[in-house]
Amino acid sequence: MASKSMKKLKEIKQDNATLGYVMLAVSVFLYIGVFMPTTTVPAVYMMFGTGITLLLAFAAFRRSIVAGKHLASVSEDE
Repeated sequence: MASKSMKKLKEIKQDNATLGYVMLAVSVFLYIGVFMPTTTVPAVYMMFGTGITLLLAFAAFRRSIVAGKHLASVSEDE
């Protein structure tokens, strides 16, 4: 039973870290788009999008850290 929960925690940790990196990359591209003069979307919307994706990246990294700590505590109990 413990190996199943450890495997699940490893998957959660890896998935959230990957999601965090993707959101971080999306926010960088949105931020770069703010400075391009030929965009049809107003810069305010892109800045809001950048902020939202940065918040999502932070939340995903935070969940990854929490899963990693929980994984470490489960592995210590064995």
